[in-house]
Amino acid sequence: MVLALAVFTAFDLRGADAPVSNDELLKRIEELEQKVKSLERNLESARKEQKSKSQLNEELDQKIKILERNRELDNEALDAKLKEKEGGSIFKVPEWVTSIRLVNDLRLRYDEIFAPDSDFTTRWRIRPRLRLGGIVTLKDDFDIGFRLASAPSVGKDSGGDPLSTNQTFEDNGSRKPVGVDWAFARWTAIHTPEWTGSFTVGKMDNPPNFTEDVFDVDYTPEGLAEQFSYRAGANHTLSAYLGQYMLDELQFGNKDPFLVLEQLHLDSKWGRHINTAFTLSGLSIANPESLVTTNVPDSNHGNTRNAAGVLLNDYQLLIADGSIAYNLDHFPLYHGPFPIKLYGEYIHNFGASRDNVAYSFGPSFGSVSQRNYAGVTNQKGQWEISYRYQELQGDANYEELTASDNGAFYRSRPVGEPYGSFRPTFLNGLNLRGHAFRLAYAPFDSLVLDARVWLNEPIKVAPGTEKAQGVRFLFDAVWKF
Repeated sequence: MVLALAVFTAFDLRGADAPVSNDELLKRIEELEQKVKSLERNLESARKEQKSKSQLNEELDQKIKILERNRELDNEALDAKLKEKEGGSIFKVPEWVTSIRLVNDLRLRYDEIFAPDSDFTTRWRIRPRLRLGGIVTLKDDFDIGFRLASAPSVGKDSGGDPLSTNQTFEDNGSRKPVGVDWAFARWTAIHTPEWTGSFTVGKMDNPPNFTEDVFDVDYTPEGLAEQFSYRAGANHTLSAYLGQYMLDELQFGNKDPFLVLEQLHLDSKWGRHINTAFTLSGLSIANPESLVTTNVPDSNHGNTRNAAGVLLNDYQLLIADGSIAYNLDHFPLYHGPFPIKLYGEYIHNFGASRDNVAYSFGPSFGSVSQRNYAGVTNQKGQWEISYRYQELQGDANYEELTASDNGAFYRSRPVGEPYGSFRPTFLNGLNLRGHAFRLAYAPFDSLVLDARVWLNEPIKVAPGTEKAQGVRFLFDAVWKF
């Protein structure tokens, strides 16, 4: 660069008109050399400054990357906390737990039994029910079900009434006992688009697709169960349920009573509006003579027994029921499709020679359920009005399985029950005929208001005794959570 400037300067000097002395020329060259050196120093300084800026930019880029990574980690931690909050749990669970679904409800009930005449007493009670539980889903297709429920002290071991989880406001605000209502494990070993199959062991939930004429809704059997279903196209599902339940364990005998259950159920859709459901079931009790009133809770009445409280009949039930429903697209003051259903059921006990038949039938308009199970959601704005006529003969079923809310008034001890002191009263169970009405409404998804009325009379009474027709009224407020 110095040489180029010198040449350029020399050329410029040669082009000048006035002569220049050698001293002046040398002086000018020296000045130019100083300027060149100054420019080189400035250039080097600029290069160093540029290099320094480049290093700063690299350091800044590194810091920005570190900050961005820290922000990502913070966001991931925040998302994890939000997911934990959304899951409703503050507890750490093992990695093999995939989900927990709570199944809780609180029911407050007003229960009044109206005396038909002066022989009886009208009773009214406030009756709470609390159930706290859930279903835990594990990896490898396992579910664990657990639930605690309020338990009235009925039975030789004060383990609660197997047909009821009601308590009563009484005894000067006494504490109310709680019992184990569910304790089961379920393995869903088969799950394909067409087939599902599961195996359950423990104290399990209520058997599916049965009415209260067979199993009270609060009955939670103990033993084994197998359930299978086959989806035959988009509109038909065939299911099978098998149950092997223990009814009692005898300390000083080898004739433990147990129950065997078989069921086939078909659900069908016929176009947009019509649904049908048909069920055929068998129920058998082995060693029913061991179910004496001193061995198991004696909640219901109606079966024929001897003076020692031993059942005189076997119980080999054939159960058939069916329903057809037409679903309107909409209906005034009803949220969603409006079902109109006609239902009927027939029960025959081949283990008894008489008083061995039960049947019921009736229509329903709309649909509301108290149950807090999967599939029973988004009921806000739905209501139901239903009616059922029923005849439940005394040995059509084992009395300690059927609904405990259903009953009749007796002036004397029911026919076939052990002798002893007796006062006119209302008894639940079988040996009754009459009418059942229901009106239910869900003002919110979490709340169901449910009113029911039974107008029944006993079928058989002691000779010379007049039948009494009575009324029982229930009003429930059920919160699900």
